Amino acid sequence: MKNCMFCAVLIISMISANAETIKGSVGFSLCPTIEELAAAYDKSSEKSLLRVAVDLFRGRGTVPKNYCSTNKVVVELQTVPGCKKLRTSTVGSDGNFAIEIPDEGPDCRLFCCREIAGTVLSGFASIDWAGVEKGFGQHMQLRADYNSAIGRCLGTDGAPISNAVVEIHYIRTPTEQENSYLNKIQYSRTDTKGYWRVDGIETPSFEQILKRITDTNVVDRFDSRMPPYGIKVSAILESEKGIDIAGGIVVPNVTARDRAAAERIFAAYKRKTGKDWPRPAPMTDFPVSTNNVIYVPDIVPK
Repeated sequence: MKNCMFCAVLIISMISANAETIKGSVGFSLCPTIEELAAAYDKSSEKSLLRVAVDLFRGRGTVPKNYCSTNKVVVELQTVPGCKKLRTSTVGSDGNFAIEIPDEGPDCRLFCCREIAGTVLSGFASIDWAGVEKGFGQHMQLRADYNSAIGRCLGTDGAPISNAVVEIHYIRTPTEQENSYLNKIQYSRTDTKGYWRVDGIETPSFEQILKRITDTNVVDRFDSRMPPYGIKVSAILESEKGIDIAGGIVVPNVTARDRAAAERIFAAYKRKTGKDWPRPAPMTDFPVSTNNVIYVPDIVPK
């Protein structure tokens, strides 16, 4: 059994922070990443990718209980941007935590990390203030395949725009994206150089990734609970003239890491079957990315 490091980040926008305490829980996911699936499929003599995926998933159910435990994980409240630690809370034996939020303070996020050494698992979620007001807890799921997005806000003169609020919308389905209760907005704020970053973008399943890469016509996810196949980024800019919303940039939720794993699967499939993996409408708009980090084009107000 590999040792592992647990880390979880909860991005919080203080724009509507009426609550003084955030309560939530930290869970654990046993779902394999597309990288793990690619490695297993490459080593296996099995031709069916789905059978390898099922075997890999079932094997996760045999891990020791302490591997899945989030007990005593320390949760940090950190500033955004800057990630300066403000205060901490410890996850209890029931997997729950509670941490106080300053009445007046900077935008912030929650971060927690547990090192057992080896694989890094992380969990991210935008705070659901409506849920908090109703007494609902904020759940974070630890996974090894969340994506991040970074970018920059610049003025028309090329100068960086600091302290701008950046919104990241999930795109799940063409018809249901606006109505899905899962499409909660993630927030960030630009630093003095105009840069912003958002973590915890849910990675599509391996089936969705393969479909997106090989057939861009198949993006009609009928279930809005599916992970997002894209993100839409906008910035809220305040000036003497008022508030301006810039951006509206749409970027596919497919990273260089996902693409490399998919190509490894395609190569293994051809080696085993002698056939090419079908690609009726291959993806051509891959975003610029490094590993699991997507680089969003500069946001510039018109």
